[in-house]
Amino acid sequence: MMILAYARLRPMAKKEKEVGSKCCVRMVNRWDVYLTEFATENDYLQLKRLRGHHFTTAELVETVLQWSNGSVFCYGAIGAGKTYTILSTMENPGVMVLAIKDLFAKIRQKNCDGNHVVHIKLHINVFMF
Repeated sequence: MMILAYARLRPMAKKEKEVGSKCCVRMVNRWDVYLTEFATENDYLQLKRLRGHHFTTAELVETVLQWSNGSVFCYGAIGAGKTYTILSTMENPGVMVLAIKDLFAKIRQKNCDGNHVVHIKLHINVFMF
């Protein structure tokens, strides 16, 4: 089993801007995320930056099409952007919306006769600590 980590920064909320909050994370390039509040150059994370679901869930869609299971897990503090990452908005859809669209597009490509039934089971857990 392969586990991959990705980062997707949500825009600052209106309330955060109003109280003068500042973003402490900066996407330097496709692979590097800098935490700007730290003191040294070495205080940064190396993650895969999310640029559409092709970097995150495209391989998962292919796996599911081969009769396997797939899972997307989003973790973070309250207000960190988990919902934004998974669902997002109509203008900027999240990874699950894009993955489901991709899944049905690939099913249409493979099964042109239209005589197939597709069942998708979405299981969403919300953990509160």
